Amino acid sequence: MKISLDWLREFVPVNVPPKQLAHDLTMVGLAVESFEEVAGDIVFDLDLTTNRPDCYNHLGVAREIATLYGLDVVPQKPFKNHKKTSGQFGVEIKDPALCPRYSSRLMADVKVAPSPEWMQKRLLAVGQRPINNIVDITNYVLLEMGHPMHAFDFKELKGGKIVVRRAAPDESLVTLDGQLRPLDSDMLVIADASRPVALAGIMGGLETEVSPQTDALLLESAYFLPLSVRRTAKRLGLRTEASYRFERGADPEATTRALDRACQLIEQIGCGRVHSELVDEYPQKMPRGKILLRLSNLQRLLGTRVEKDFIAQKLTSLQFQVKTLEADLWEVAPPSFRVDVSLEADLIEEVARHFGYHAAPSRFPPWQGKGDFLPFQSHEDRLRQALFATGYTETVTYVFSHPAEEELFRPDGSRPAKVQNPLSEESTLLRTSLVAGLLNTLRWNFNRGTRNLKIFELGRLFSCTREGEVTERKALGLSASGEEREKSWMETAQPVSLYSLKGVLESVAARLGLQRLRLQATSSFSFLHPGEAAVITAEGMSLGMCGRLHPRILEVYKFKQEVYVAQLDLEALFARPLPEARHQRIARFPAIFRDLSFLIDRSVAYGQLEEAIRSLEIRELAEIRLFDLYRGEMVPPDKISLAIRLKYLDPERTLTDEEVKAHQDRVVSLLESQFAARLR
Repeated sequence: MKISLDWLREFVPVNVPPKQLAHDLTMVGLAVESFEEVAGDIVFDLDLTTNRPDCYNHLGVAREIATLYGLDVVPQKPFKNHKKTSGQFGVEIKDPALCPRYSSRLMADVKVAPSPEWMQKRLLAVGQRPINNIVDITNYVLLEMGHPMHAFDFKELKGGKIVVRRAAPDESLVTLDGQLRPLDSDMLVIADASRPVALAGIMGGLETEVSPQTDALLLESAYFLPLSVRRTAKRLGLRTEASYRFERGADPEATTRALDRACQLIEQIGCGRVHSELVDEYPQKMPRGKILLRLSNLQRLLGTRVEKDFIAQKLTSLQFQVKTLEADLWEVAPPSFRVDVSLEADLIEEVARHFGYHAAPSRFPPWQGKGDFLPFQSHEDRLRQALFATGYTETVTYVFSHPAEEELFRPDGSRPAKVQNPLSEESTLLRTSLVAGLLNTLRWNFNRGTRNLKIFELGRLFSCTREGEVTERKALGLSASGEEREKSWMETAQPVSLYSLKGVLESVAARLGLQRLRLQATSSFSFLHPGEAAVITAEGMSLGMCGRLHPRILEVYKFKQEVYVAQLDLEALFARPLPEARHQRIARFPAIFRDLSFLIDRSVAYGQLEEAIRSLEIRELAEIRLFDLYRGEMVPPDKISLAIRLKYLDPERTLTDEEVKAHQDRVVSLLESQFAARLR
């Protein structure tokens, strides 16, 4: 929002240097990003929050300046209409819920021409392009007082009547930008006796726009419900200076003041005259509630003492009506333009802004409650510790997703939940997978030269039932790419692989008390390479998936290196109690190792062998480890050579060779009988 210092001085006699004024406005919440000299004027660029529509104009900023420096706002000169006629046109509000007030006047003897130089100069200084005297006046009033207005060519209005109503489903309107806009019954329009002529609070229609041939005007100054304007502007993808203000909340009591100011400027410039009395349709007043302000609450929240006179003075200067009920209690009525003030805390914020946040002491309030971790917090902490220890970095991505991403990574059978009020066209769904967010993070880093990455995210996934109910589940997503260990003088580079990812998953599972994590080959995930895709299971539970990205997906994301991903469903894991940490001393007695090398069918997975050996429940069998695998000319094409090492240990005594041989014979017998293994 650009604000002219010369324009401000018409409302408040401020003589503070621009740099000091910029600093002081920023300190009361009207952040000044910069200021510059424009044609002998100083123009401030303000970054205003959405809850302060009262300051999207020069008068609103002038009120803040007057309060800052103890000045008075120069009152606006009243407009006197000496020539009054009536019966020229009618106004009917058919939907007062969406349009509580509609004020208008008829102007005759209109002469459309360029606006005077002083007005053009002032509009250009704040970034507004001059068009003609009538349009420039409505824009001038908008920037000066903050209330949007619109001018209709009166001769183009059929039936001499204005009707404020909802659009019919089959109606449309060509707006001032030349676009044909289809309308529906949720949209409020300004119509004449037969058709829509404007989108209420957003933009006028092309057929009734002011042109050089216009000689009679109908000036509109109305108040529209913010939700209605926001909904229509969003649905049509149409944002204007008027909708920007109406969406955030205009002042319902400013309609006639803005209309009077526009009429005053039209007659002052000499481009028309008032031809009718004020028509002000206001079926039901919109009173503001009164708020109790307690000194004890104010001082408790600010943490410091504030003088009573200071409180009353600042609120009164900001045009709040303050009535003293008791020594430390006030009844405060907010002005109609302060739509952001409805609670006692809002009043305290008003006092705090002008008291100075820097003047309040920095200290914590006394703690009188108690807190506790959420049920799953300890599980999440364990997960993070395990992942940090393996070199992974945590990321946080948006839960919103694009439909194209959902098509790539959505699990079979799941239905994405639609966002009713999406932030953009790219984020209309809630995610059903963490993979897309992780890949976007990888892409961002790849594009900036970082090639070795290991990242994870703890987040929520969403799905929609056939009945429309949205469910949430906690999940863990992992992604890794590049080198697990970089090349050094003593070893070659070790690239990330499915096995290194499996090791991380095993570490995570162990922290949560799960043993013997298993990967089972699958072809269920189209975004994973068919030769390196697996379902993750443990203790009879299906936990998720992992694998290497399919080349097709690498091409979509323009990745030039392999990427591995995994995703775990945490609901079942978090429902289990965390294992108690137990420490075990180093064995006092020596272990005995036995190696087995054998041929076996390629169709047999190593996990099946290990599970079978463990099913023998040999108490002294402490460890099973695969240490060699061979495929090649020395073995038949349908076979594979495996070598495993078995570790036997008894913590209470030294095992004998005979005992170990007996155990070893049981293992060999099992492998030969169950898997047709042949010892080498």
